[in-house]
Amino acid sequence: MAEKQHYSYNYIHSLIAASVLNKFDEAPGVIVAISGGGLIPARMLRTLLKARFGVTVPIRVVGLMLYDDDTEEISKDGVQRLQWPTPQEFGASLKSALVVDEVDDTRTTLQYAIEHLRKDLPSVSLGVFVVHDKQKPKRGVLPADVKYLAAAEVEDFWIVYPWDAVDIADHEKKARAQGLA
Repeated sequence: MAEKQHYSYNYIHSLIAASVLNKFDEAPGVIVAISGGGLIPARMLRTLLKARFGVTVPIRVVGLMLYDDDTEEISKDGVQRLQWPTPQEFGASLKSALVVDEVDDTRTTLQYAIEHLRKDLPSVSLGVFVVHDKQKPKRGVLPADVKYLAAAEVEDFWIVYPWDAVDIADHEKKARAQGLA
């Protein structure tokens, strides 16, 4: 894998804003943020969808973890389910849900989320939005009827997001040096 790539908040916001303008025909009924990486993109998306469509989309959080942050490797235990709303918490009249995560790397976590949402919400139309889709073979598979949107396609390198930074000034400096600010 190549060097780590550092993205600034502004860069991420710009990618999501362009996606809302160019890739969304309507707002989903609920945003399902995958905790960890999907929380901040989900919140940005909510603001931008409200500006475009005039509706405030609720956010529900699912806690899933695949990577071990200490080793930067896939967990030997696979996807770990840490938090999951009940079907009632999604809302009785829900028609559509959009799963949001920061990156589609192996697609394993996204597949897990879609499979389990299908079980809990069988009549709800499901979609996926990621900030980055790594251009590499995926382990997971999404059903053909799941609408898939990615703000950007990128090579297979380790992405360092600003919300993972301990020293944000240093992170932003690296992002500017890499042309990703």
